[in-house]
Amino acid sequence: MSAWSPAELDTFGNTDELQISSDRGDGERTAPITIWAVPVGGQVYVRSVRGRKGGWFSGAKAKGSGHVQIGAIDRDVTFEPVSDPQLQDQISKAYQDKYARYAKQIVDSTLSPQALQATLRVDPS
Repeated sequence: MSAWSPAELDTFGNTDELQISSDRGDGERTAPITIWAVPVGGQVYVRSVRGRKGGWFSGAKAKGSGHVQIGAIDRDVTFEPVSDPQLQDQISKAYQDKYARYAKQIVDSTLSPQALQATLRVDPS
């Protein structure tokens, strides 16, 4: 597993939106969509607010790879599911802190049980 550089982690921490796509079984990628991401403990995490039924999430879970673009970062990535409850709490707090200026119902969509079940660590490949 490769690691994000401190500068890249700063980009994830200071830039609200990223474009994410996942690899599909036919060798193509899903169309990029805009989502939020948070750095926690030197790692980057994303959540599907549509839960496991989200199109990009389904591909990410099935193939474990895809692509992100945020600021100057334009990288192929791998995805790893997150299930640790303590880590989930840290990720939730990071979402609440980073996106506090947005409407509560929007931020809460990243904290729902379905979003927690669709949390992935994003690693550069």
